Amino acid sequence: MLCFTRIPADPLLRRRREMRLSVVDRAGFADRARVVRRTRGPRSPRRG
Repeated sequence: MLCFTRIPADPLLRRRREMRLSVVDRAGFADRARVVRRTRGPRSPRRG
């Protein structure tokens, strides 16, 4: 019974979730790349 009631709302929720996840993933990747570049940039030459 729950499946039948959730079916009409699933496509919209999935699309919204996918959009949010895609934006979050892109932001997370950018933040991680920046952090990695900042940490590896100054630390690698000093340690090496």
